Amino acid sequence: MTVNLSYSNNGRVKLIKEIKNSLFMNVTLVPKDKKEQALFLAKSKNDYAQSLAKAFDIEWSAALEDAEKSVKSIFKPKKDIVLHKFYSAFDQSINQYIGDVWLTLNVSKQKAYLYEIVIEEGYRGKGYGKMMMSLLHDYCKEKGMSKIELAVFGWNKVAYRLYKNAGYDMVRCSMQKQL
Repeated sequence: MTVNLSYSNNGRVKLIKEIKNSLFMNVTLVPKDKKEQALFLAKSKNDYAQSLAKAFDIEWSAALEDAEKSVKSIFKPKKDIVLHKFYSAFDQSINQYIGDVWLTLNVSKQKAYLYEIVIEEGYRGKGYGKMMMSLLHDYCKEKGMSKIELAVFGWNKVAYRLYKNAGYDMVRCSMQKQL
């Protein structure tokens, strides 16, 4: 069991909550079948288009076109050996689906790319993201990866904090100011 000893205004409550969560959660990642992958990709593409429209202040149709191009390019055959992995996350202790994961493993370069980690609304803020990240780190190490990369939109403060707390460092940044 890992206990985070960082304290905030309600540090004792946070510590107790983390210990309780780690004692009762039993998260497993289950590979998605082809049909589940297709449904997940359709939703992911739609969500990405919404983020692009918001980030770049573009029309929905243009954002959707950009999202479709991006996803297509991810699946183009490459010189490197790239494995696409799609998982559903389940908490076995409550027998519930809690989220999804999409990552690629670039075997040639020994690096993974986390395209998406999603925690279902009702399970957010309960430690599942932290646990899923830990599972992904262990999985990637097991598969011989030496690093994991990801991208996050600036307004997604919860995801940013999750990644920062999991040990990720910022390597590039794009900013804008509304005038």
